[in-house]
Amino acid sequence: MESARQTAFKALRKIQSNKGFSNIVISNSLNTKNLSAKDRAFVTALIYGVVERLLTLDFIIEANSSKKIKDIEPDVLTILRMGVYQLYYMRSVTESAAVNESVELAKKSGLFRAAGFINAVLRSCVRSFDLDKSLSDIGEDNRKFSVKYSCPLWLVDMWLEQYGTEKTELFLQRSVGRPPVYIRTNTLLTDDD
Repeated sequence: MESARQTAFKALRKIQSNKGFSNIVISNSLNTKNLSAKDRAFVTALIYGVVERLLTLDFIIEANSSKKIKDIEPDVLTILRMGVYQLYYMRSVTESAAVNESVELAKKSGLFRAAGFINAVLRSCVRSFDLDKSLSDIGEDNRKFSVKYSCPLWLVDMWLEQYGTEKTELFLQRSVGRPPVYIRTNTLLTDDD
């Protein structure tokens, strides 16, 4: 039986090779797999999280790797992105689980030679990488905002020019993470009480 991480990995490969929209790929992946409700939620959160935070994840990987992003094999990069996302954004996943499961995923995917590289990069992230400090070292607001909020630089530049620093950062803060949940009463059927 395929694990939740293997399902997420295959879906991300499909999305990143431009062979599908994330919502359709996730729906198809979850409908064809026999996963528990908890695993389905994990897969969904992991896929959407990696897609949403791609620029930030690549920044973290490049800061902890001896290779440039463009020089890392696509499947290895996908596993690294999944591992880094779990380390930085999924509080329910322990550091050791994120690292070990990423290495195991590489081995199960036939990437035996890359398993050591994946382990080294993720352990470096755990040991010594401080995202906030690295972001403050960037300097200029446009690049810092682009990396922190995983937004294309051209869009950040345009917003900064049109709206200024405060409003741009507010837009960017609200563009990532889970959206708020709202409930609206259908007054034709019931009242607010």
